[in-house]
Amino acid sequence: MISPIIATGLLSGYILIMALMLSQISHVSNMKSNGKSDIALDFVRVKRDLIGLYGKDLFEYFKTTLPRLPPTSDFGNSNQPLRRTNISRLYDSFHNYLFFESGTSVVQKLTQDVTIVPNAHSHNDYWRSLPLFEALVYGITSVEADVWLTENDTSLSVSHDRRHIDPKHKTLDLLYTSPILKMLDEVNDKSKDFSGDNDKQSLHGVFYGASSQSLQLLIDFKSEDNSKTYFVLMNKYLRPFVEKNYLSYVDLITNEVVKGPMTIVLTGNYPNETNILDNSEQGISYEEEGLGFFADNKRYVFLDLPLHDKEAQDKLPTSVLASASLSQLLTSCHSSPYIAKFHGHLSDNEVKCIRTFIEHAKENNLTTRIWGVPEWPVSRRNTLWNQQYYDIQVDYINTDDLKAISEF
Repeated sequence: MISPIIATGLLSGYILIMALMLSQISHVSNMKSNGKSDIALDFVRVKRDLIGLYGKDLFEYFKTTLPRLPPTSDFGNSNQPLRRTNISRLYDSFHNYLFFESGTSVVQKLTQDVTIVPNAHSHNDYWRSLPLFEALVYGITSVEADVWLTENDTSLSVSHDRRHIDPKHKTLDLLYTSPILKMLDEVNDKSKDFSGDNDKQSLHGVFYGASSQSLQLLIDFKSEDNSKTYFVLMNKYLRPFVEKNYLSYVDLITNEVVKGPMTIVLTGNYPNETNILDNSEQGISYEEEGLGFFADNKRYVFLDLPLHDKEAQDKLPTSVLASASLSQLLTSCHSSPYIAKFHGHLSDNEVKCIRTFIEHAKENNLTTRIWGVPEWPVSRRNTLWNQQYYDIQVDYINTDDLKAISEF
């Protein structure tokens, strides 16, 4: 039989142990509660910090701040479901802040206080951490997307090659046409009647401080069947822009180029036959009374003409852009691309020769672009940038480094 003294001691010990356990549970609970409060407080602080941040400052803030926030933090409200692209956490969060966080327009968030860079092209733009958006925050006016036919030839996926095609998350509409259309709808009067020939000057583009600036989108055809790619592009992706008069076009009656908020240029393996471009093969047309793909006497796409081939350039349809690689131009000038790239600059004779191709393009009212120019080392790149811009007078410097070209 346990003595009263021992029983009392055991009971006291049990009470002490239970008290310690309850204290520990309460401490852990308080830590969790405080952790949630800290997380909520951090996210509120982030939203406060974002007020008044635009353009590249907004982009830099997201890159540095997002890794410190928990994965559950996101922007938006309960009335609108947030889109998950599965491209990256950075892309999803940035996209959702742009389109679902109230306050200012998407165009204002991206391009207010941004200096427009009209002479730069974002090469392989879809490789960036923020396709399209990164170019806009640096004021870049020309971007590029490579497209492949996917989903039984009903969709266009954006990828440099077949190995990296992602038909669910990286499509032309998700990365480019859908956000651009939303931005254009946002800055233009949705109640406006788009059935007639409205004045293009009244339509605003995606640059906050330069609303008349057209955004040029180069669509690089990769699939073998270019006519099918073209029909999918026109019917599925560009038709909404056509219906709202957002696209630049060629008037097929006067051959005049009329600029709109967005300009589409086909490059790569594109079809160049006018019967395909205008959907007039075997007399087929959506309507019999007009020319063009939509039978409205307009062609809404332009071809990236060969800058290095003057004869071919003159035979192809009216356009706005001619491009060639540095190697193609140097070869046409009977010079060695390897020697020029090795020396890191173009000789006076090479500059003079390339200028003749630029001048010929300008006679055809074409802007110009040279791709395949070395980007490393930086000193060599900068020398070639200077020669392109000042000596050769090319219109678009093709580059991967948007920050550097925006400060050039």
